[in-house]
Amino acid sequence: MHSLEELLQKTLDEVGALTNSPIGFYHFIESDQKTISLQAWSTRTLEEFCKAEGKGLHYPISRAGVWVDCVHQRRPVIHNDYSTLSHRKGMPEGHAPVIRELVVPIMRSDRIVAILGIGNKLDNYTEQDVEVVSYLADVAWEITMRKQAEDARRLNESRLETLLQLNQMTDATLREISEFAMEEAVRLTQSTIGYVAFMNEDETVLTMHACRVPPCKSVGLITNPSTTRSRPPVFGVRLFGNAVQSSPTITGLPTPSNEGLRKAMWRYRGT
Repeated sequence: MHSLEELLQKTLDEVGALTNSPIGFYHFIESDQKTISLQAWSTRTLEEFCKAEGKGLHYPISRAGVWVDCVHQRRPVIHNDYSTLSHRKGMPEGHAPVIRELVVPIMRSDRIVAILGIGNKLDNYTEQDVEVVSYLADVAWEITMRKQAEDARRLNESRLETLLQLNQMTDATLREISEFAMEEAVRLTQSTIGYVAFMNEDETVLTMHACRVPPCKSVGLITNPSTTRSRPPVFGVRLFGNAVQSSPTITGLPTPSNEGLRKAMWRYRGT
C-alpha cells in the first residue's frame, strides 16, 4: 500500500514527464489561507535540484517566494523569466537555479486547498501547459482526499481495536496494562518515544510506570535503564513535566477494576 507522499510524488513525476519539467512540488494550504504545509516533491527535484527538507513543515505564506503568487492572485501563474522577477526571494543554499516555473492553485468551495508547481522546462510555459497541470493538480487533490479518508478509517478501526483489547485486560497487572497502552499509543501515533507516568494528588510528583527505555534514555527522561519506576518531581523534569504543567490531560481507561490506572497520565512524543 502506498503512502500519500508516494502517490503525490508519482503524480508529480507524471506531470513532469508530460510537460518536460524536472522540478515539481505539491503543497497544502491550511484553512486559514495563510499557512503552507510542505508535502511532496518530484523524484527529479529531490535528485537533481535540492534536498527539499521539511516535509510536513508549516510556515506563513508571507515568507514564501514567488511560487505562491498563484495564491495571492488566485489563478495559475507563469514565470518564464524567473531571474528578472523583482520580488523573488532567492533559493536555499545548494538549490539549483530556477529558470522558469508554472504554479497552479487547487480550489474547493472558493478556498485554495493546495498548489502544484513545475519548473525549468527548456522552453516557455504556455496556456496548454496550464490546462494540463490544472487538470492533473485537481485529480491529485481528489486522490489526496480519498487517501486521507482511507487512512482516517484505518486509524479509527485500530483505535477501537485497542480500546476493545484494553477492556478485556481485566486480569492483567498494572504494569502489563501500562506497557500495552504505551506501545499502542506509540504505534498509533507513529512515534518513537513512549512512557506512562502517574501523578500524585497534588500534581507535584510523577511516578514512571512504563517507558521505552532506549529512546527515553537518549533524551534524558530516564537515567538508570535498569528501572523505569522513578519518581521525579513535576518541576524537576523537562519534557513531560512541561507538558503536564501546560496542558494536563487525564485519560480514563476502560478498566473498572483499576482506579489508579484510570487516573493515569499518558504522555508521548513523536520524533
